[in-house]
Amino acid sequence: MEESCYLPAKAAFEASGFKVLKCQLDEQGLNITHLRHILSNNDVAGVFVTPHHQYPTTVCLPMQDWGMSWPISIL
Repeated sequence: MEESCYLPAKAAFEASGFKVLKCQLDEQGLNITHLRHILSNNDVAGVFVTPHHQYPTTVCLPMQDWGMSWPISIL
């Protein structure tokens, strides 16, 4: 989940027993390098991101990085 995130979603994941790991943001939204680091160093069950108009910053993840999240979502 993004470092600056939609708190009700974070609370829902935690209430369901998930440990939420926060991924850094950069000027374009989700920091893909940091996401890869998290994925390679943790047992991750899922990734929750807002690639279009990230809440609360409203920045948009560049289109070329959107594809990064699709393979993860089907694991």
